[in-house]
Amino acid sequence: MLWNAKNGEAAVGSTKMSYVSFGWGDRILILLPGLSDGLTTVKGKALLLAKSFKLFFEKYTVYMFSRKNKMPEQYSIREMAADQALAMNALGIGKASVMGVSQGGIFLINANAILHFDASEELHRINCPTFVIGGENDKIVGAQASRDLEKYISDSELYMYPGLGHAAYEEAADFSRRVFTFLETAK
Repeated sequence: MLWNAKNGEAAVGSTKMSYVSFGWGDRILILLPGLSDGLTTVKGKALLLAKSFKLFFEKYTVYMFSRKNKMPEQYSIREMAADQALAMNALGIGKASVMGVSQGGIFLINANAILHFDASEELHRINCPTFVIGGENDKIVGAQASRDLEKYISDSELYMYPGLGHAAYEEAADFSRRVFTFLETAK
């Protein structure tokens, strides 16, 4: 199969979570999409999504997950994280690097939960190398949000794209290269 691209579903309680995977490396990279996943899921789009991550294929198997198929009305961010862990366990994924883009998993039914979610008091508990990338012209969450993450996560590194906004992950030609370099050099 081209790029070892796969489309699948992982069991999450009484429902399923769609995912795509690509690459053949021994290391795992989990991608959590942003708001666009609430409009259309990753289901059936492995080949389409794989192209942007060719750089990773030799060293990483990349998984991109969508929201679970059936979500309760009051679905919290912590419940989303627990469901992500269930999906990873269902696929036999233990240790992985994780990259969230935009709000890293936000979708329409959960917009209210995002607005009331504040994990700032818990950021000091993150104890792994963390790479924060932002855009100086971010009009969605603001550039200060990236700076705050870097400030409160002890083993973090920050890169701000001058002139770019919230979608720096789509706009910057060197975004994937920066992430790849960080993953390869982080201890």
